Amino acid sequence: EGLSHAGQKASHGAAVSIGCLTALRRYDWLLARELSQIDAPHVPLETLHADLRAAIDDPQIAERSVAQTQAKWVDAATHADRLARVRADWPATRAHLRAHLFRAEDMRQMLAAAGAPSAAADIGVTLDHLERTVRAAAFIRSRYTILDFLKDVGLFDQALAAVMHDLRDLAGAAE
Repeated sequence: EGLSHAGQKASHGAAVSIGCLTALRRYDWLLARELSQIDAPHVPLETLHADLRAAIDDPQIAERSVAQTQAKWVDAATHADRLARVRADWPATRAHLRAHLFRAEDMRQMLAAAGAPSAAADIGVTLDHLERTVRAAAFIRSRYTILDFLKDVGLFDQALAAVMHDLRDLAGAAE
């Protein structure tokens, strides 16, 4: 996006640190959930395309993102199979993720200790901008991420709202 802060171009690595923290916050939120009974409707490709166009303002990026989104979309039967696997495997999956992922707050402290950006404001990004970026990010690449998983299990909006609420609370406390 060509981000800059205090007259300096924000480095890709700085943006990645904020993206990493935001993703880890979603994982922290997700790992506190019980998904052994999860059920979510299949989302038709046309609905995803409409969501994509609502999330991405730039028509060229939106057009390129259509193919990326289509590449990872699955039909209703495959979606049902995924949900069945999530329900069956959630306890083991959650334990595995807990054992292998940093907690967001631990990562934030490590980044801050290293002098790296540890809050969106550190690279000139408002929380509203960060929220819009997360919404758009789900459509930009064909690789399957935590964003896609949250959409598959019907928790994307709930997770994003909770994470953004927490970030707003943290920003308010820091003022």
